[in-house]
Amino acid sequence: METPVRILLIEDHAMVRGLIAKHLRALFDRCEIIEAGSLAKLLTLAEKMAEVTLAIVDLELPDGNAIEWIEGAAGQNPALKVIVLSSVDQDVILYRALRCGVAGFLHKSDDLELLQTAIKTVLGGAGYLSPKIQRMRTTMSANPDFFVKILSEKEQAVLRCLAQGLSVPETASLLGVGEHSVRRHHRVVMEKLGMRNDQELTLYAIQKGFVRTPHGQAVNRPSDV
Repeated sequence: METPVRILLIEDHAMVRGLIAKHLRALFDRCEIIEAGSLAKLLTLAEKMAEVTLAIVDLELPDGNAIEWIEGAAGQNPALKVIVLSSVDQDVILYRALRCGVAGFLHKSDDLELLQTAIKTVLGGAGYLSPKIQRMRTTMSANPDFFVKILSEKEQAVLRCLAQGLSVPETASLLGVGEHSVRRHHRVVMEKLGMRNDQELTLYAIQKGFVRTPHGQAVNRPSDV
C-alpha cells in the first residue's frame, strides 16, 4: 500500500486553512494533514515532525514569527520541504525567509494554482518562488537603501534589540559586547540611516520587519542610549 503524504499546514486563519486543506486533499489521492494555527500548537507536534514530508507555513502567527521554527525544523528533519505562504512584505522578514532554507515561497495573493505548481516543483526536488515573490526579491536587492547594504550584522542586531525596548545593558549582555559598543553601534546606525531620534529609528525597525509589535501596542524605547 502506498504511504500517504503527510503534510503540516500552519495557518492561523481557520477559513484559509480549511480552503488549503481541501485543495491538498484534491491534489493527493492519499494525504494526512496535520494542522496548526500557532507556534504553541507547533510545540505539541514535535514527535510527529520526523514523518512530515511537506510543511506549508504562514510566517506571521498570533504568538510570533515562524522563521525560527523553520530554521529549527530544517535542522531536525533535513528531508522536510518547507513552502512559505505569507502576506508579509517587510524587507527583513522576506530576507530571512529566503535565507533560512525554504524550498518554496508564495504570496497569499497568489492563486491556488500556483500553490499546486509550487508543491509539485518542491516535491520534485527543485525550488519555487512565485512571480510576485521574485519581483519583491529583485526590487529589494536593487534598492540602494536595502538594509543589508547599509548595516552590518552587528548593527542590525543592536537595532533589533533597542527597537524591542531592551536597555543598553540588556542589549550588551544579550549580544555579548560592551555597553560602549552598543552605544557606538546605535550612533552609527542613526548616522547611516539619517535618523534624527529613536522614535524614527523604531518606526524604521517596525516597517522593515526587525521587530514585531502586537496590534495596538507601541514598542517601549530605552531611556539610557
